[in-house]
Amino acid sequence: MNVSRLNPEELRASMRLALDVVTAHRVARGLSLDLERMTAIRGLLEERVTQALEATDESTMPLNWSWQQAAVRCW
Repeated sequence: MNVSRLNPEELRASMRLALDVVTAHRVARGLSLDLERMTAIRGLLEERVTQALEATDESTMPLNWSWQQAAVRCW
């Protein structure tokens, strides 16, 4: 997939559930929730999803496939 077409705001929105899961895990473990650390985690999540999408061949996906739904479903 050509990731240059990704809207950064849509990518960030699709990562909200994943970030909620990470936050809940950190709270349950008593780990830090400082802004700098959570921003780094969000960046890492977005980077890995972008890499996965980059490796995706859209031509093999069903016509109704969307990267947004795929990103949300993986969490």
